[in-house]
Amino acid sequence: MLQKLGVSYKEKEGGVLSIGPFEVGRRGQIPKVLAQSAAVCMPEPSTSVGDDVAEILFFMFEDKLAALVGDSSADQAMIGNPQGKGTREYWCAVYREGQRRVLREAMSELEDGGLDEICGADGKGVL
Repeated sequence: MLQKLGVSYKEKEGGVLSIGPFEVGRRGQIPKVLAQSAAVCMPEPSTSVGDDVAEILFFMFEDKLAALVGDSSADQAMIGNPQGKGTREYWCAVYREGQRRVLREAMSELEDGGLDEICGADGKGVL
């Protein structure tokens, strides 16, 4: 089913399936194909998305947020330090803060309306 969706995937050791990559846009825009891919990978595969898929995506984003190196306050301090501007550390902090912002926005969207709001009530909407 993932091939029909045009999603790249790789089977890893231990039966783990790695799908993607996917991009989550600003203001919590979650690609419809990401939600559909998660639905296909459920214990009972489906092509429609529901609250269980929203929950899986939420926890996936939460894990990605936790995996970011460093903490937000240190990165914000680096970004606000005029002496650090233009350094490698500065640009890494900018990148991580951007990642944090996008992941938090996506998680907030999932909490507020689940996938109905993001993908449409039928799970087939355009983002």
